[in-house]
Amino acid sequence: MPHRHLILFVSVLVLILTLWRACVLAQAPVLCGGRPIAGGGTLSRHVSRRQTPPVGRRLLVIVDEDTSSYSTVFSVLRGKGYDLTISGAQNRSVELWNPARTHYLHDAVLLLAPTIAEFGAGVTAQALLDFIDANHTLIVTASSSAGSLVRALADGIGLELDEKGTAILDHVRALHTASDESAAVSSTFSVEPKPCPLHEGVRTAPYWAQRMPEQPLVFARALGATISPKQDLLRPVLCAPATSYSYEAGEMIDVDEDAAPFAIGTEAVLVAALHGRYGGRVLFIASTEALDDRFMTNDHGNRAFFTELMTWALGERGILQVTRTEHWKVQTNAGREPSNRYRIGDRLHLELCIQEWDGRVHEQQWRPWLAGDDLQVEWVMLDPYVRARMQRTEENGCYAAEFNTPSKHGLFKFRIEHFRDGYTPLLFSQVVPMHPFWHNEYPRLLPRAYPYYAALFTVMFVFWILAYAILWRDITFSRKSTAGSTRMLGRDAKPLASPVKTEPSEKDSGHRKQD
Repeated sequence: MPHRHLILFVSVLVLILTLWRACVLAQAPVLCGGRPIAGGGTLSRHVSRRQTPPVGRRLLVIVDEDTSSYSTVFSVLRGKGYDLTISGAQNRSVELWNPARTHYLHDAVLLLAPTIAEFGAGVTAQALLDFIDANHTLIVTASSSAGSLVRALADGIGLELDEKGTAILDHVRALHTASDESAAVSSTFSVEPKPCPLHEGVRTAPYWAQRMPEQPLVFARALGATISPKQDLLRPVLCAPATSYSYEAGEMIDVDEDAAPFAIGTEAVLVAALHGRYGGRVLFIASTEALDDRFMTNDHGNRAFFTELMTWALGERGILQVTRTEHWKVQTNAGREPSNRYRIGDRLHLELCIQEWDGRVHEQQWRPWLAGDDLQVEWVMLDPYVRARMQRTEENGCYAAEFNTPSKHGLFKFRIEHFRDGYTPLLFSQVVPMHPFWHNEYPRLLPRAYPYYAALFTVMFVFWILAYAILWRDITFSRKSTAGSTRMLGRDAKPLASPVKTEPSEKDSGHRKQD
């Protein structure tokens, strides 16, 4: 009976561990309580390693009231092949989850209602942040009258917004429109399509820096926003002009220390982009009217600019993957020997090919990535021993690098960690063992050790010379001294007399007889 209890206990434990592993590794919402694997609702600062392109094209659009002013945006999205579900701000029955809460009903959300405070129980700020963490897209727009929902979303992604009723003003680039006739300062201004200054330590241009239009952009009633210093995933795409400032909409700035502007010049961000840790993307636009049909024309650069940004936000571009990797030992005869057995001092050649996803409706395929001029590979064992820059070999997205292995054996690995704004992180590593030489594989004489060999034989030669000189000198001196003494004795000494025998006297003989 105890054995049956033990078997039952082990079976239940194995079942629980199996379900937990399926929940964590497979990220199944049903097994995890009907919610996606997320970071608790807030976007974590970890790096995303997900490189799978989106497969769905269901887009939820939430607008205030009038939808006719955004017909150009809707036509652009429909031209990309997206199925739009347009809902008004008063519709409180919109849900992100299906009734069973096993999967999301939409793949992306476009929020064109900046003034709403809440949008039903199913579309809250917390639900939208979880939606982003589940590898989905959120495009949110703001205005000078932004409500609590937009402010909560901005706080969740790392943006600090100015107070309600304020806007970005510019006296130099102001454009007077019909809505600004009664205002002292126009809140409509033009912006040169230039990327924001790069952050400290960032040297490579982001994805959107090369896709700026030639015509100027127009923004109206844009809300002042700055990026939180603690946020390291949110990146500025377009900054306000240097002559602008964030102040009360339509009011002249008052010369008062307590009424300082919230942001001045390029401190204010007009467009910001974020790539979440699970692949979700966020596009923040400080002005909802920038997507209005009045400015989405050929006379302005708004249409080309926001079309390209929405292409990135919806996951159609900026997704990278490594398709082929190969490394070998470079031979002296210009040949190659594919092998995993490398020795100290070998010259290695690494080659890999990278592709970028092109998710446009008429493409839907992987294309060679030709913008990797800043790629570098590291030869690592705990710490990098070698760091080499990779050069593009052909026009098919392949890059290569060569380097000599250091004088150390062990388990090394090729490592590439490429982080660039607008692209998914390119992470690659492959372990390669470095074998030591056998005792009979070392060369007999090393050319670089010739000075040491010469020093060794010189010491030996000098030692024998000194030993010979010292010892031979002592032997010679002792022989000469012995011979000289013998010659002196033979020349000066007198011959000794022969011994004389004496006979005993009578007296002595008499005593002996008595005894």
